[in-house]
Amino acid sequence: MDINSLYHKARTIRLFTKEEVSQDAFHTILENVRVASNATNRQTLRYIVIKNPELVSKINNSVIYASLLPQKSNSPQSDQFPPYYIVIVQTQPSAISDIDTGIAADVIKISAASMNLGTCIMASFKNLDSLLHIKEKERLRLIIALGHPAHQSHIVEYKDDFRYYKDEHDDYYVPKKPLDDIVTFL
Repeated sequence: MDINSLYHKARTIRLFTKEEVSQDAFHTILENVRVASNATNRQTLRYIVIKNPELVSKINNSVIYASLLPQKSNSPQSDQFPPYYIVIVQTQPSAISDIDTGIAADVIKISAASMNLGTCIMASFKNLDSLLHIKEKERLRLIIALGHPAHQSHIVEYKDDFRYYKDEHDDYYVPKKPLDDIVTFL
């Protein structure tokens, strides 16, 4: 798949099957993020892969899904939560490490999508530092849900409202502004 198609395919997925993700897939994702660009090559991020079902369940109860949707429909049902998480931890928090965090999250998302896996990048969570053994000077920055998608997510034309929505099949529709609205050539 070419890179343009991959970026259009790599939409946020919030509902997952329980199908197992192979160790090879994890290795590919983590190897790609390991060699990705980062500021001054300091490599100040570390990654925690959550595969233990008990820990996954605790994280499921600590993250906030789809905050733009009505509360009753914004969280997965118990059988639709992701089976895995990848956590991004900043070992030296700074403005530049926030940029590195964004790069890493994108590499994880695109790598997963290239293998027909879905991701949901989340920055809304509570009380996970002790559970995940985050050290005092570290900062838990993002949690990325990972698994096989149980729904589809589509790009639709932006019409004065940026809020995404879902249909009766739990498929998501994400409005995107036209290129002319976001780009200026000088």
